Amino acid sequence: MVHSQTLQNICKVKKTIESLVSDVLFLKKVNTAATQYGTQHETHAKKEYIKLFNCDVKKVGVIVCKNNPWLCASLDGVVVEDGCVKKVVEFKCPITCKEKPIVDYQQKKCNVNYLHA
Repeated sequence: MVHSQTLQNICKVKKTIESLVSDVLFLKKVNTAATQYGTQHETHAKKEYIKLFNCDVKKVGVIVCKNNPWLCASLDGVVVEDGCVKKVVEFKCPITCKEKPIVDYQQKKCNVNYLHA
């Protein structure tokens, strides 16, 4: 089974085939200050999201693509309304926004360069 992040790396192909195969076979655990910060604040981010959007986020594990069962993704949750999945959610808590909001609505500025507010 190929995780969506791995597939993204394969599609971008900035590495040799040997390096890609090694990455898939020998997964490395990333443990940086940034990932630790994100993990520590994920529960708070989820609570704020639920409060902001007045919804319920159901926890899910690995989701396997029905049409391509070799492809999967691990999600933080889904928002279910009327028995149907309406949104897929992935909570991110970038350490670069430790002292500032991710989106500053007063300044009309996004403080995370890969997001578009």
